[in-house]
Amino acid sequence: MKRMTLQNAVCLYQADCKARNLSTRTMELNECAFNALRSFLEEPDPTIDCLTPGVLRGFFTATSENKSPSTSARYYDVLSSFVRWRVLDEFLSENPITDVQKPKKKEPPI
Repeated sequence: MKRMTLQNAVCLYQADCKARNLSTRTMELNECAFNALRSFLEEPDPTIDCLTPGVLRGFFTATSENKSPSTSARYYDVLSSFVRWRVLDEFLSENPITDVQKPKKKEPPI
């Protein structure tokens, strides 16, 4: 397994998203999710292997306290895609988010 800082991994991921021609809005939402994660971690330059199921559960719990349910679910989608991408590049030995349930969105009234 290769070692990499979270910041470097995020930069590479965002560059990959841009190369895949993802929308500007998607890129902005990704950046919001990564900024929230960095703030939660409170470490100056953590490595990507700090993303354990326990850390991710804590992040989603904290996020659900000050963000809407749909924002928490969107952050889950962003981080799920990000860690899956890092596993494929062998920067993570396993996907830590597979053991974390996705935050539920509120169902719109009918």
